[in-house]
Amino acid sequence: MPILQVTFALRVPVADFARIVADAAPHYASIPGLRWKIWLVDAVQARAGGVYLFDDDASLAAYLAGPLAARLATAPFQSDLRVQRFDVLEDATALTRGPLGDAPARAA
Repeated sequence: MPILQVTFALRVPVADFARIVADAAPHYASIPGLRWKIWLVDAVQARAGGVYLFDDDASLAAYLAGPLAARLATAPFQSDLRVQRFDVLEDATALTRGPLGDAPARAA
């Protein structure tokens, strides 16, 4: 399972970013092959981003080639976009209770 780490500098106040995220989250929840995404923000450093766990490389590649990633790359609320792909060391992560299983069921 690949992990995607995305970080960027914020060009808007954190409260404005939180509203943007609230609107965007349902779209991210429907990405095929995305097990989960953790949204990140550092108000002191004015940086934000996310950590994504995908089922496989094909799902991650499809996300990166799709419209949500394209919108993020050109979003006016961010600059200094950094995107890194990692593999998960599953055995060690399981020992430290990393959330590698399926995401919890979504509320209807």
